Amino acid sequence: MSGLTRHPETRAALLGGFPLSEVFRLERSAGPVYVYDLDGIERGARDLAEVMGEDGLVAYAVKANSAGSILRRLAGVGIGADVVSGAELELARRAGVHPRKIVMSGVAKSDAEIDLALERDIRSLQVESIEELRRIEARARARGVRARVSLRLNPSVSIDSHAHIATGHDGAKFGVAREAWPTAFEIARSSDSLAMMGLSVHVGSMLRKTDPYLASASVVCELAREWLGRGVPLEFLNSSLCGFSSRSFR
Repeated sequence: MSGLTRHPETRAALLGGFPLSEVFRLERSAGPVYVYDLDGIERGARDLAEVMGEDGLVAYAVKANSAGSILRRLAGVGIGADVVSGAELELARRAGVHPRKIVMSGVAKSDAEIDLALERDIRSLQVESIEELRRIEARARARGVRARVSLRLNPSVSIDSHAHIATGHDGAKFGVAREAWPTAFEIARSSDSLAMMGLSVHVGSMLRKTDPYLASASVVCELAREWLGRGVPLEFLNSSLCGFSSRSFR
């Protein structure tokens, strides 16, 4: 922002080395106002991408903050997007995110949103139920394409967090329940309209310890080994720890 001077030694409230009071003064705003440290966001994203390596993908959860300035900055350094609606998909594309770096999650995808994801040729539709898997199969068959899908598992893992953001336990509406995994396997193996790309899990947000996260990762890896052994080629595993990012790896 022009007119600002960094003050690294000041005791005032800083963001990116700039006093927030100066930001408010130059913008002539008493608030409310949203100020983003884009350099800091980019550094965090680059750090995650470096940990994942060349074969990994960090996909930013657009629902966390869909500001165009943030999406454009992340897209500029090769970060992908995890979207939960057609609008978020279009926003990510217009911000410059490559379609093969986009995954679509969410428990309430409409037929129109599924069609849009197929049309945009995104990396994967993350399936939340057997019913949704069959719907995606039907939409792909009607369009004459093969849908790339990944199965979101419900790992039956509880976390010490608020009930509304715990998503991996038996009572959660998210993900395919364990007893339905064999059915999903049979559908994926027999369908000419589906390409099973990977397995996904998300147990919730604001974890206070890592044990549940490790337990869910163990479930995903165990099922991946089983499915690979039975002839279902998987390209990636996706494990999301919080609302900020999804991390995919081969």
